[in-house]
Amino acid sequence: MASTSVFVENAANEVANEAVFAGDEKANELLASARRHIYHWPRFFEGFTADLTFTMDGQVYQGHFRASESRRIEVKWEQEFDNRWMRFQLEELLSHREAPERSKIASKTGCEMGDYDPIYGQKIIFVGDKMGSFYRIQDKKIMQIGRSYGNTTFIINIDSHHNFGTPGRPAYAAADYTAFYWAKDSGRLTKTETYRDAYEMIGGIALPAERRVSIAQDLSQESLSIRQLKFRNFELLTSPSI
Repeated sequence: MASTSVFVENAANEVANEAVFAGDEKANELLASARRHIYHWPRFFEGFTADLTFTMDGQVYQGHFRASESRRIEVKWEQEFDNRWMRFQLEELLSHREAPERSKIASKTGCEMGDYDPIYGQKIIFVGDKMGSFYRIQDKKIMQIGRSYGNTTFIINIDSHHNFGTPGRPAYAAADYTAFYWAKDSGRLTKTETYRDAYEMIGGIALPAERRVSIAQDLSQESLSIRQLKFRNFELLTSPSI
């Protein structure tokens, strides 16, 4: 049985209950333009199945994946293990490719202009956002994401993108990016994660083929965790004919 995505439900509830402010027209248009150039699956996309291999620090787990949408994900594993981290990755990965009309996780509040960085671009700040969220945008691409929760502040730098669109209408998905986490009370860097995402075109749809993650944490001893999600043997889901 497919279980409901906690990540997507929580994000959608936050958006549904957030206060909405007008923001600045120029900042709002900058965000709208970047969102128009994000690669999303078509609204009518019905999902897919695949064989899934999850590798974590040398341990390999095999399973079969099925998802009709980001809220309905099912993985049948051949072995039992603590799969909470992997589950979050699947939910996050699918929700960002799903059509916004279906995922409903994009904030609706307006933005205001911040400073400009020559590498990662123009900063726009989400007005009234409880997590202090901001983006940096350059060349119609989201290049940096920042926000806070609890005692943690994080920033994600996106250093390369896939383009699944056309020369006249690019459609971007993050390819290589790094997440940095700090403790707000001390300002200490507590964790760094590097990501590499790869996709495969199946029936004209870019489906996730691999996510590779390296995690370094501020622990009492040297620690580097290497993890990989790998999809293969894809099948697109279709509604039965009537």
